Amino acid sequence: MGPQTIDYILLALKVVSIIFYFLVMWFLYHKSFKEDGDSTKPFYASFIINGFVDSFNILMMTFLLDVSSWGWFYDYFKYNEFFHRWSPVFSYLPIFWSEMGNFVITFNRFVALNFPMIYKCYWNWKVFIAFLIIQFSLPLIIYYYLIVEKTKLNYLEESNTYSLSMARSEISQRNNITATVFTSIIFTLTLIMCIFNVVKFTKIVNNKHEKKTVLPFILYCSFICFSMFFLCAAYAIKMIGTIIKSENVRAHAQSYVTSSMLCMTIIHPYLLLLINKRLRQKFLVFYLGFGKNNILPSTNVHTKRNGAISVIK
Repeated sequence: MGPQTIDYILLALKVVSIIFYFLVMWFLYHKSFKEDGDSTKPFYASFIINGFVDSFNILMMTFLLDVSSWGWFYDYFKYNEFFHRWSPVFSYLPIFWSEMGNFVITFNRFVALNFPMIYKCYWNWKVFIAFLIIQFSLPLIIYYYLIVEKTKLNYLEESNTYSLSMARSEISQRNNITATVFTSIIFTLTLIMCIFNVVKFTKIVNNKHEKKTVLPFILYCSFICFSMFFLCAAYAIKMIGTIIKSENVRAHAQSYVTSSMLCMTIIHPYLLLLINKRLRQKFLVFYLGFGKNNILPSTNVHTKRNGAISVIK
């Protein structure tokens, strides 16, 4: 009972990652979001919004899944009626808000790379707001029934921990089937877009300027796709555990969901700076003030009339 050493390590990682996430968001808002070309501004805007969503998701997962399993605040998790009513909604919505945010980012880069003329002409702030509304409203529409449902706290003798689950088993089964279908669809669509991105990249790989501009976004979207796959697989295992009515399988699968979501959320700030040398240099200059003379010139993706990609420094 209680947190193990690995739990403290993961908790510290979450805290550090949220702080670092906000540092990157603040940097993007003050520097790249204001200085870069119009082709990347919606991407950075989505990144910043997803930063808030991901941070909220991490906090909810930690409180609802980790803290409850440790036996902390037992009376609150076990008997508080208000908690039992709000926890079902926030056990699922933040997860799929984050996943939809990843999907929107991938779709943004997919259109910019494969249909540059359409992106330049039609992807404006109205389209951005429309996708933002879809990102938050679609999961809410899908899981509307959770508003009237409740959770309960179960004790698992095998692992000597607690597990938070739905009060009604049929709702748990519905949740997991819905989550499996939803994550499978989003993963499949993301995978298709990533494949098209890679095919497009093979056509411009010999152009050094275009390659340098496009490659970071392709790598970024590919890592997002991998994290979506792990989330989809975790929910499939959890669905099986619910169907066979095995609380231990379901609890272990929930830990896989938590790990997948942790990867899907905290990876963003590290990955963005790791794969983009220019952003990394500007980030270090912004906060530490060194390396200013070594910053690479910015590159923006523009389009020619024939739809080809051109890169202007």
